Amino acid sequence: MTDFTAPPTFAPAAPKTAPAAPAVPPVAPAAAPKTAAPAAPTAAPAAPTAAPAAPAAPTAAPAAPTAAPAAPVAEVAPAEKKKQVRLATKIIGNDEITFVVQNVAKMGYNEMAEKIGITKHQVNRILQTLKEGLRKSAVDAAEVAGEKAYGDKTTKKGEIKADYAAPLSALAQKVENKITANLSRPADTRPGAKGGGKAKQALDSTLDAMLADL
Repeated sequence: MTDFTAPPTFAPAAPKTAPAAPAVPPVAPAAAPKTAAPAAPTAAPAAPTAAPAAPAAPTAAPAAPTAAPAAPVAEVAPAEKKKQVRLATKIIGNDEITFVVQNVAKMGYNEMAEKIGITKHQVNRILQTLKEGLRKSAVDAAEVAGEKAYGDKTTKKGEIKADYAAPLSALAQKVENKITANLSRPADTRPGAKGGGKAKQALDSTLDAMLADL
């Protein structure tokens, strides 16, 4: 009895169970390569799709040349405007005043203005201010003496003003002589001279011709 029980009856069963283990692991490698490998190529093409968006920059760049031509146009106008403002705001000093007084009898307002770098309106202002100052002195002196320096005249609006063409006091007469000699243009160059200017002369000539045909 002891001899029949001693030999291992189930020893061969171990080799049959051992091979079963390798049969299960191969399943895992087969599934891993198939699933992971395709996923990488699918994500990679996505990068080229986003890259084409970069060419949008060249589209915005052409806008610069369009705005550039406008700059020269804007630069010219301010330069001219600045020049006009500079002329109009130039401070008038003794040299400018002396030049106007010395040349008013032989030069026009525009010509004097160009020579000394001011406007014709500033030339006129110089002369008018000097005239007003001289006439005020005559009026003040006459009031102190209880007299009138000038006669009166009625304007088109019904206002009564001093008639500088009719000086009454001795000082007023001297003032008007000074203004005529040193602060006034020659009579033939003043507005309205020679029959009122070319326009009035032409109108008068046409009127005369029309009257002659009546």
